[in-house]
Amino acid sequence: GRPVVVPGVEVTTYGGHWNAWGTDRWWEFRDPSAPAVERAMAEAAASGAFVSVNHPKPFGPPWEYGPLAPMHAVEVWNGPWVGLNPVSLEWWESLLLAGRRLVAVGGSDTHYLRATDPDPRHGRGLGTPTTWVEAGPELSAATVVAAMRAGRTFVSASPAGPQLYLDREDGGVRVATVGAAGAALMVVADGRVVSAAGVDGDDWSTRVALPGDTGYVRAQLVRPTGELLALTSPLWLREAARSGARMMAATSEPVRLDTGSPLVHAARS
Repeated sequence: GRPVVVPGVEVTTYGGHWNAWGTDRWWEFRDPSAPAVERAMAEAAASGAFVSVNHPKPFGPPWEYGPLAPMHAVEVWNGPWVGLNPVSLEWWESLLLAGRRLVAVGGSDTHYLRATDPDPRHGRGLGTPTTWVEAGPELSAATVVAAMRAGRTFVSASPAGPQLYLDREDGGVRVATVGAAGAALMVVADGRVVSAAGVDGDDWSTRVALPGDTGYVRAQLVRPTGELLALTSPLWLREAARSGARMMAATSEPVRLDTGSPLVHAARS
């Protein structure tokens, strides 16, 4: 299908960068103090924007303002995984453990498509990594942003995948993968790895039982070397138990999204 352009802006300050998705205007960036940045993020969120903190890792540049209230998401994966992204992942996990319901996004940070970027921090191609979004049957900028706000995302190494789906089942979760043969699946609940298994097929799934008091669960795929291949946003089980909310069904048809670009397109034909 045709690509969908999601409007947005990356707000650049001396203390870090943040995104306002779904907005077509600029937001105040000239005052780099934490109160001013939080105020600008709150104004963007109040306007309907989806707000993410970008590359909170050394040389990202880092995020120096801490976990501000208006943020909806964290860019846990920016450019090549080996580029200090474990620092971003660890910070995001600590916020999840503190009860912050923050969505996972990722992006290549590609700045040039037809020229060589002199900055080694930036990606060399769109979609590395890629954020996948379950936007529903009506694909539009609004449905993409709404799906991100609801946490229906996972991040993979490239537009080719691998794909990773996490869905609630009685007493646990079901994890499904596509194109991940040879990888290791790790299921993380409340900050601890509670299950690990080798993926032995291109279209593969497993059920993982969880304690009844589990707060949140997420899944990730890793290479035998430990390098990340994909990870999901958290599925908050206590909320799901009350409202029936879930992360992403294995039968859903997500769209692919690179947060370094506003280009979104269908994931499955």
